[in-house]
Amino acid sequence: MKSTCYFSYCWDNSTEIMEYLKKEVEKKSGGKVQVIFDKKSFMCSEDFIKREKEIISCDSVVVFFSPEYKKIIDKGDITRGVYREYQLIKSKLKKEEDSILEVLIKGTLKTAVTEDFSSKIAVDLSKGNVIIKAKNGKKVVNTMYRTEMTNLVSTIISKTFSASRRKDYDFKSKEEMYESLFCDTKSNGKLPKECMFKTNAYTSIMSQRCTFIIGRKGSGKTTFF
Repeated sequence: MKSTCYFSYCWDNSTEIMEYLKKEVEKKSGGKVQVIFDKKSFMCSEDFIKREKEIISCDSVVVFFSPEYKKIIDKGDITRGVYREYQLIKSKLKKEEDSILEVLIKGTLKTAVTEDFSSKIAVDLSKGNVIIKAKNGKKVVNTMYRTEMTNLVSTIISKTFSASRRKDYDFKSKEEMYESLFCDTKSNGKLPKECMFKTNAYTSIMSQRCTFIIGRKGSGKTTFF
């Protein structure tokens, strides 16, 4: 099953950056991450309001901030999809803050970023043209942004995979969490192997640097020493 990442942006802005990131994320992840990008992922006949709610079930969200984006949010324009998306993102922020990545594509922190994210911008791509046209006519990443874009692609993939893995051990209640973590040694498959702390003894045994000698009393275990 693919992990999913939702792109939230304002339709008043150019989508060149988003289109590039979608292509690279899906390519570099080996097809294991699917980017939900409405202009590319939604069909014209679909119910956009219904599809926007996919934000809740998506593993991660990338928010592309701009003055146009902030204006719609501050105005509270419920007719705009980006405003409806933002309300869902805020609810996700309270529970899954680590699954949201903030990118500034235009303007400044003051003019483009909403109050909820004023101190959370992860990447600033607002200082110039990120996507430019090469001599052969193809659109490429501006050399001054190449490293940042490469790192951003890796970060999106990493955050999406991490958020997806966390869902593997979501618990329905505090009682279930307590039982799985501290009482039930089997944990009913709720506790991934990655959560286990590998002690020196465990590592030594698994690498066969040392072994257990098991036997009943008087079977001669001591003779090995």
